[in-house]
Amino acid sequence: MDERTPLDVVADLLRTVRSGVDPDRAADLMAAEVLAHQGDSGVVVRRTPAGYADHVREMLAEHGPWEFTVTRLAPDGDAVAAEWRQVGRPDPGTGQRVVEHGRARYTVRDGRVTGYVVAFEHTVED
Repeated sequence: MDERTPLDVVADLLRTVRSGVDPDRAADLMAAEVLAHQGDSGVVVRRTPAGYADHVREMLAEHGPWEFTVTRLAPDGDAVAAEWRQVGRPDPGTGQRVVEHGRARYTVRDGRVTGYVVAFEHTVED
């Protein structure tokens, strides 16, 4: 039996995988298939750990390396609410950086993330 709490699992996922430090750790922290609800759009994406790792690498290629800060973690039973701020590298042409303010609610079972609902907004700053 896994002794990590849902808070431990989500904190590890954000700080290690979503941050871009080690995307392949998704295999240790996510279920074989995760249902990702994409905020207000209503789109549901089925993600595997490998697919999520690839998604993080794609984001890194486009906007990284980035500064990633978890600003809130709030456990609630088998779920954890999380918020973060992600600041991408400056655009060479404008000098502006993409800033993402994200929030999600992750569901954890048996020591692995099984689903999440995510929403975010992007801004630019100098």
